[in-house]
Amino acid sequence: MTLSQASTNTGSRLVHMSTYAEDILASGKLGLPTSNYAGPASNAGLSGWSLIARTGLLPTGNFGAVPIPAAGNPAFSKVIPIGPITSWQRLTGQQYTANGIIDLSTGAFSRSGVNLNQAEIYAVDGAIAVGTIGAGIQITKERRK
Repeated sequence: MTLSQASTNTGSRLVHMSTYAEDILASGKLGLPTSNYAGPASNAGLSGWSLIARTGLLPTGNFGAVPIPAAGNPAFSKVIPIGPITSWQRLTGQQYTANGIIDLSTGAFSRSGVNLNQAEIYAVDGAIAVGTIGAGIQITKERRK
């Protein structure tokens, strides 16, 4: 599958956006050494600020879409919102896998570890949530004095 065919393939529910889309499609494998993220197929047609807003990717790259085969969709987890970053991820339809490789012809997923990037995002969001709750409790205590 070529990059232009992949970019126009709307039969896939999820797409991974990458500056290495052509290489990924040529290899037939999506995965290591990076984390696997994907979003709605509508991301395939985005660029510039709309791509940044939906994915958080930097505007400097020439991003192409890598369709995830339907059989590979179960490898992805929906983000559970616990703070501002994960809420944004959930709102924009982002999903992630554990570290591993997805075979783009079969959708088979071979797990090789934890998605440390997403774990860090949850940790930051957790700290923000705890800090916000703590600040709210402190303000409430101050008001009661």
